[in-house]
Amino acid sequence: PCVFEGPVSPHLAAAAAGCRVEPGVIEAALGRLSGLADCVLVEGVGGWLVPLNEVTDVAGLACRLDLPVIQVVGLRLGCINHARLTQAALLASGARIAGWIANHLEPELPHGAGVLATLTDCLASSPLGELPFVGQSGHTTSTENAHWKIGEILRLLVP
Repeated sequence: PCVFEGPVSPHLAAAAAGCRVEPGVIEAALGRLSGLADCVLVEGVGGWLVPLNEVTDVAGLACRLDLPVIQVVGLRLGCINHARLTQAALLASGARIAGWIANHLEPELPHGAGVLATLTDCLASSPLGELPFVGQSGHTTSTENAHWKIGEILRLLVP
């Protein structure tokens, strides 16, 4: 129910558009969509602690809606620290963590197997899936990592 121009935090985009992101509006829209489908996937906007308005952030909305959270880890230098900090924030907010997805942001990740093994250990589960690197042309340049645990994802998301 909220669409804004440009890649910017929702609270800033809403202010620029002269409006405010209202969690109740999002909750109502999710209720309507949920009545039309077996499963509704809600995509986050910028990160767990990104503000939606002056009092609500993504974490507050996700917890209010009692949504299971799939953490997406962008694989690049610094991703282990970032993933661990994000998981700590998820846990501190009381979120239901459904798992994580590895998102390859570069054609080659130095020590990629080691990074994935470390993330698997630190996040206490293997990834639910891996998104391969997609080049500037929009075409996937590698498919070796394009595998998904679809059954596991659905089991975690559909009650």
